[in-house]
Amino acid sequence: MGGFPINKGKIKEDTIRLGLNRWESDIFGVVETNLDWHTLPEEEKLPLRTQEWWETQHISWAHNRTSTPNQTRQFGGTALFSINQAAHRVIKKGCDKTLLGSWSWTRFQGRIGQTLRIIVAYRSNPPQGPHTVYAQQNAYFHSVRLS
Repeated sequence: MGGFPINKGKIKEDTIRLGLNRWESDIFGVVETNLDWHTLPEEEKLPLRTQEWWETQHISWAHNRTSTPNQTRQFGGTALFSINQAAHRVIKKGCDKTLLGSWSWTRFQGRIGQTLRIIVAYRSNPPQGPHTVYAQQNAYFHSVRLS
């Protein structure tokens, strides 16, 4: 989908919402949210900008938090939306421990103690520039190895 727009209320968000409603999705994953959510005001962050899309929602989301934000547009990131009834079954959520935003997950509680964990993951492409996800991860792993 090429990421969320920097500011809420854009036509692209309406297109995303209408498509998801048309498919009657209960749970869906997004890769390449393409924003450094820390640089946005609270009302522009993913949970608040989408809170009126459905009756109830739960979002597990991640982006690269290993470096100081230098711009709002940041390639990569993941989000896992649980909509309406599925949102009421959420018992836990998380993301990759490296904080690179490579994956996020949600665990659901079903009947008779059954649980289900759904993971949405992003696989970076080979290097193609200084701001790519590959470059972000490469910088992180080099800093970890050197320290």
